[in-house]
Amino acid sequence: MCLSERSSLKSPGGTWDHIFVMSQEYKLSNVASAKLSELFAESDREMIRRLLEDVGFPGSQEGTDRIHWDILLLSGGDITRFAQALEVAKADPRDLFMAAEYGHSEYVFKDQMFHGAARSVVRAVRLDHIQIAAPQGCEAAARQFYGEVLGMAELEKPPVLRARGGCWFQCGSQQVHIGVEPDFHPARKAHPAFVVDDLDALRQFLRQRGATVIDDEALPEARRFYAEDPWGNRLEFIESLK
Repeated sequence: MCLSERSSLKSPGGTWDHIFVMSQEYKLSNVASAKLSELFAESDREMIRRLLEDVGFPGSQEGTDRIHWDILLLSGGDITRFAQALEVAKADPRDLFMAAEYGHSEYVFKDQMFHGAARSVVRAVRLDHIQIAAPQGCEAAARQFYGEVLGMAELEKPPVLRARGGCWFQCGSQQVHIGVEPDFHPARKAHPAFVVDDLDALRQFLRQRGATVIDDEALPEARRFYAEDPWGNRLEFIESLK
């Protein structure tokens, strides 16, 4: 076994050592063999054993044992899932390792995996807040625009964050955080989209005050336009037609 060119892959479960030259005489470990026997019928085992041993993952024997064990674990005894797990492992073994570590096998068995290994090991369940950058001294304008014009209730920032400046607002079940960026540059492309209850009234209000409003009719199920906040950040305002 060559011990040169060692690197370590850190994971929440520990360190996974990789050695880039692996013994060509590697055989499925006892642990992996036990998992194979536990999950698959005897008629399938020899084929699966050959597939695993022929892949030849670069790395230490211990690391390869872990990859093989994870493939079998995530397959759940299903040949199709086994084939999918094997493809994920060949694309990037770290994805398989993370999925097995956290027990989220479904995140590596999406159709998208065929376009590259998935990285997700958790599910984002909702949007908590968005942050919009603004220059120093933005607080008064933020309260006027986001608080008064858009009708968002201001939230009290945690004491430890107040010294950073900016303001927080409640928008529906989510929050909008206006954060101070010392070297501020307005966002011209990236933008949040706010659903409003009277799109025409907002358009008229902004135009009366000299703001540029750009209507967009590309979405047939919604009415919307683009405008800018007091510091030039692009914003979208939308009213659903459904």
